[in-house]
Amino acid sequence: MSRGLSARLGTAILALALVSGFAGLPSRAAAAEEEIKCANCNKTVKKSKAIKVIKDGQVYYVCSEACAKKIKNKK
Repeated sequence: MSRGLSARLGTAILALALVSGFAGLPSRAAAAEEEIKCANCNKTVKKSKAIKVIKDGQVYYVCSEACAKKIKNKK
């Protein structure tokens, strides 16, 4: 493959990646990360940062280890 053709092909692939959203850039959906309320104290927390607690088959999301402990100890 000639050097000029290789460069044009690389540029075309990069342009296609940018247009299609596969260039590793965050999408608007990723920037607006889902927020949830802590099941114990009702504080707003990003779901990716929340702690997931499963108790009696029910899933709870909490903001901290302290809230997780309180959920686990509730009867």
